[in-house]
Order: sequence, then structure tokens, then C-alpha cells
Amino acid sequence: MHNEHMPSIGIDGGGTGSRYTFRLSGDETIKAEGLPLQGSVMQAEEVARRIFDVIKNTLGNKVSNVALLRAGIAGFASQDRSRALEQHLKKNLNRARVEIYSDVSTTFAAAFGTKTSGNALLICGTGSVLATGETNSRKIRLIGGSGPDTIEPGSGRQIGKDFLPFFESFSFADKLDLLNQYGLSTEKNDARMLQIFSERPSLLAPVCLNMAEKGDGTAESITLDHINKTTELLHTAIANNALVKKLALHGGLFKNSYFREMMVHSLVKHHPEIHILDTPKNLTDLISRPEFSVPAVTQSD
Repeated sequence: MHNEHMPSIGIDGGGTGSRYTFRLSGDETIKAEGLPLQGSVMQAEEVARRIFDVIKNTLGNKVSNVALLRAGIAGFASQDRSRALEQHLKKNLNRARVEIYSDVSTTFAAAFGTKTSGNALLICGTGSVLATGETNSRKIRLIGGSGPDTIEPGSGRQIGKDFLPFFESFSFADKLDLLNQYGLSTEKNDARMLQIFSERPSLLAPVCLNMAEKGDGTAESITLDHINKTTELLHTAIANNALVKKLALHGGLFKNSYFREMMVHSLVKHHPEIHILDTPKNLTDLISRPEFSVPAVTQSD
């Protein structure tokens, strides 16, 4: 049983960063942020180290009092991978109940509570995935979300990859001018700059989206291609008998108003019967609550 006077921690971890809520007692909370957390490209030991660093910096000598740590982290849909991370975390939090889930599961639960049937979640962040609730069980089914080694329509990583050849065609001076508008680079070497974006292509996604909004033909073509292919994920789910009455949108790309408006327009045009909504802004606050319940992931298509 959870002791309400002992801290509980809720974590939302993804490719651009991680967010934490420390629930100390009653409604008293502390917010914190940390480094990216991604199961698909990091060892469980490294993810655990990054998490514990934030916990230690926030709680100090009260670390041993933590009663509950619950996290939704990108790339942890696999039960084996989740259990491995739980074991690493338990080494420093041996009194705590530790629960590791895919960020898809925790975000779905934050949006829809205990109800899965008729609901769906579209995440467009560093990666992308569509999750639909099963009709006769409290489980969700995934389409996409296979990680950085696959094509991920609607993801910042894939938009950046598709935009990179166009970006490479600019002169070095034009690259610097463009990036300085977004505070992205002070790199003085063209080859090094391109290496950084090759390794982290999602950094270029906001550049592509903003150029598209301003009417650049190439950037607009890339963006619309991703909008259409992401909409096709929903077509596929419905064609495979998924019941979708409500669709929640989540992820960093939806913070870009142009991308969000274009995506919603496409979704509503093809599926006007579906109600579109946003996920709660207090995601980690909800995850940190002891009574929070998370659905199981049954399949990745």
C-alpha cells in the first residue's frame, strides 16, 4: 500500500527530453526536467542513470523514502526491456514500487482514463505511433512506433531526415542564417554541422515546418507527405476493424500550429465522425498518482 507521506514520482520520457513530477505529500509537488530517455537507442543502465540523477538532484537525502516510481518512456513497449530498467532502478530505490511502461500506454491512460474502447492516440514527436483501444479488453494496439531504424511518418526524426538533403544544398552562410532564426546552431564548420543533423535529424523538423508555413515548396511538399502518410495510419487501423470515436493528439510536433492545423484538417476531412482532442498538459502529475492505471500493449503492427 502506498504511504501518502512518502514521495511518488511520475516520469514522461522521450527523444527530446524528460519531465518529472515529484509528489511529496497531499497536493505538494515539485516539477523537474532531464535528459532524453529512449529505450530504442539507449541501454537500460544508461536510462536508469539519467533518471536517478534527476531524482537525487531533486530529493537529495530523501531518495530512500521514495514509495513509487512510475514512468512512461519511449521504446519500452517490450516487457523484457521494461523489466530490465525496473531492476536497474531498484538498485537505488529498493523500497519503492517501480513501474516502467511505454510512453504510449501512460499517455493513452492520461487521455482516456480506464476506457480503451472507441479511443485512439496519435503521437508525433521525435518518433511517431498510432495506438487504438481494443473493444473487449483494456488493451491497446500499436501501428508504427518501431524506432529510428524504420520509416516513421509524422515523426520529427523522419521529417528531419527527409529535409536534410534539401538543407545540405544551401550555402554554409544560408544554413547559419536559417538556423540562427531558431537558435539551433553556433557551429562554425559545415561538415560538423551536417554531422550533428545526421545524428539528430529531429532538430531540423521545426525548420522544415516553419519554412513550409512560409510557403517554401520543398518544405511544404515534405510536410504534406507526412500529413498524408500519418492519416493513412488511421485509415489502416479503421480498415482493420478498430473502433475510433475519439482521437487524442500528443507530441512536440503538435506544438507547431501549422503542423497541428494541417494534421487536424486532414484527419477531419477523411474521418469527420471522429472527435479530436489534446492530451492533458499535467501528464506527469497524473502518472505520479498511486491510483493511476495503465493499459497493456498487445501488438505492434
